[in-house]
Amino acid sequence: MRNSILLLTLGFLALTPTVSKADANSDANAGLDALNKRDFSAAVQLFTRALGSGALSPADREYAYVKRGQAYLGQHATEKANADFDQALKLNPKDREAANLRGQAHQATNGTSLIETFNYIVNKINQQGPVNYIEYRHNSLNNNDQQSSMSLTMDNLNSSPDNCTLKVHVAAHSDGRESMNVNGTLELRSINKINITTIDDIRGKIFAKSDHPEITTKTNPTIYVDLIELVGGKEYVFNFYDEDTADGVAKALNHAAELCGAGKNNPF
Repeated sequence: MRNSILLLTLGFLALTPTVSKADANSDANAGLDALNKRDFSAAVQLFTRALGSGALSPADREYAYVKRGQAYLGQHATEKANADFDQALKLNPKDREAANLRGQAHQATNGTSLIETFNYIVNKINQQGPVNYIEYRHNSLNNNDQQSSMSLTMDNLNSSPDNCTLKVHVAAHSDGRESMNVNGTLELRSINKINITTIDDIRGKIFAKSDHPEITTKTNPTIYVDLIELVGGKEYVFNFYDEDTADGVAKALNHAAELCGAGKNNPF
């Protein structure tokens, strides 16, 4: 059963035969509400009470195990989540949702945890500090050259594994003048893909799209970029001095996005 409100089946529309079944249904419905609100602790308690009553039908027990497993995933209690998904699959070996979530839980258990992955990303960016470089710009039509001193700073990083978000403050300066000062929140569940490129490549595409292919840029040193494309077309960029760091952070972001359920219709 896969309804937005648990246990609203035709059978449930009839009068419940016992008080214990009514209580179990109420706990399960409340557990689903808590899960949707990301109150994982309350969801676990309510689904546990519903399952412990012994009053749920086999189909409803299967669904309750899946949802309690999701709540455990939200708490990063992957071993308990695995156990619940296993119970659901025993009741229904064809439960695709349980199978998919079980694979996700096993990946979290056997690989780097979400918290560890977030810490890696935050530490790599914090350790780097401001990204300073010289940008040389050339116009092939009038043979005009320009030079600017650029600085990009990403700081005040705040990761939230429970919400699968990464908050960051970004500031940019050109020849000492502030050109950007914003706070952003990266929703990891919305990540579609990440490309590793350079500032020069990005600038070239921007000028080409604006009908100015005659303008090219060259940075010194070369600045590598994690170009993060989100569902819906929005983009984030993380800038790095070296390609290895850009590659490591991109892999960590992809791993975190997978653990958060990016691309799935019903992430935990």
